[in-house]
Amino acid sequence: MQDKIQTIANHYGLQHQLNKSVEELIELVKAIQDYSFKLGMYDDEISTEHVAEEIADVIIMLDQLQYLLECKETVDL
Repeated sequence: MQDKIQTIANHYGLQHQLNKSVEELIELVKAIQDYSFKLGMYDDEISTEHVAEEIADVIIMLDQLQYLLECKETVDL
Protein backbone atom coordinates (compact mmCIF):
# COMPACT_ATOMS: atom_id res chain seq x y z
CA MET A 1 0.00 0.00 0.00
CA GLN A 2 2.84 2.39 0.84
CA ASP A 3 4.32 1.96 -2.66
CA LYS A 4 0.96 2.91 -4.19
CA ILE A 5 0.69 5.98 -1.96
CA GLN A 6 4.19 7.11 -2.96
CA THR A 7 3.54 6.49 -6.66
CA ILE A 8 0.36 8.56 -6.60
CA ALA A 9 1.99 11.30 -4.52
CA ASN A 10 4.96 11.52 -6.89
CA HIS A 11 2.68 11.57 -9.93
CA TYR A 12 0.59 14.54 -8.75
CA GLY A 13 3.20 16.40 -6.72
CA LEU A 14 3.07 18.38 -3.50
CA GLN A 15 1.02 21.40 -4.58
CA HIS A 16 -1.74 19.32 -6.12
CA GLN A 17 -1.89 16.97 -3.16
CA LEU A 18 -2.01 19.88 -0.70
CA ASN A 19 -5.05 21.21 -2.54
CA LYS A 20 -6.61 17.75 -2.76
CA SER A 21 -6.06 17.27 0.98
CA VAL A 22 -7.96 20.46 1.75
CA GLU A 23 -10.79 19.27 -0.49
CA GLU A 24 -10.93 15.90 1.26
CA LEU A 25 -10.86 17.52 4.70
CA ILE A 26 -13.78 19.76 3.74
CA GLU A 27 -15.72 16.70 2.57
CA LEU A 28 -15.02 15.00 5.93
CA VAL A 29 -16.21 18.03 7.87
CA LYS A 30 -19.43 18.10 5.83
CA ALA A 31 -20.00 14.38 6.38
CA ILE A 32 -19.46 14.79 10.14
CA GLN A 33 -21.84 17.76 10.23
CA ASP A 34 -24.50 15.79 8.35
CA TYR A 35 -24.07 12.79 10.62
CA SER A 36 -24.25 15.00 13.72
CA PHE A 37 -27.41 16.70 12.45
CA LYS A 38 -29.10 13.35 11.77
CA LEU A 39 -27.97 12.04 15.14
CA GLY A 40 -29.57 15.04 16.81
CA MET A 41 -32.81 14.39 14.93
CA TYR A 42 -32.82 10.74 16.06
CA ASP A 43 -32.89 9.68 12.41
CA ASP A 44 -33.56 5.94 12.09
CA GLU A 45 -31.78 5.94 8.72
CA ILE A 46 -28.47 7.17 10.14
CA SER A 47 -25.36 5.41 8.87
CA THR A 48 -21.66 5.89 9.51
CA GLU A 49 -20.74 4.74 5.99
CA HIS A 50 -20.29 8.20 4.46
CA VAL A 51 -18.23 9.44 7.40
CA ALA A 52 -16.07 6.31 7.24
CA GLU A 53 -15.46 6.77 3.51
CA GLU A 54 -14.39 10.37 4.03
CA ILE A 55 -12.10 9.37 6.93
CA ALA A 56 -10.44 6.83 4.63
CA ASP A 57 -9.92 9.48 1.94
CA VAL A 58 -8.34 11.86 4.47
CA ILE A 59 -6.05 9.15 5.84
CA ILE A 60 -4.81 8.40 2.31
CA MET A 61 -4.12 12.08 1.66
CA LEU A 62 -2.36 12.50 5.01
CA ASP A 63 -0.15 9.50 4.23
CA GLN A 64 0.78 11.15 0.94
CA LEU A 65 1.53 14.47 2.64
CA GLN A 66 3.71 12.77 5.26
CA TYR A 67 5.67 11.18 2.45
CA LEU A 68 5.94 14.31 0.30
CA LEU A 69 6.84 16.56 3.24
CA GLU A 70 9.18 13.95 4.69
CA CYS A 71 7.66 14.37 8.13
CA LYS A 72 6.44 10.89 9.08
CA GLU A 73 8.88 10.63 11.98
CA THR A 74 7.73 13.96 13.38
CA VAL A 75 4.05 13.01 13.01
CA ASP A 76 4.63 9.63 14.66
CA LEU A 77 6.02 11.27 17.80
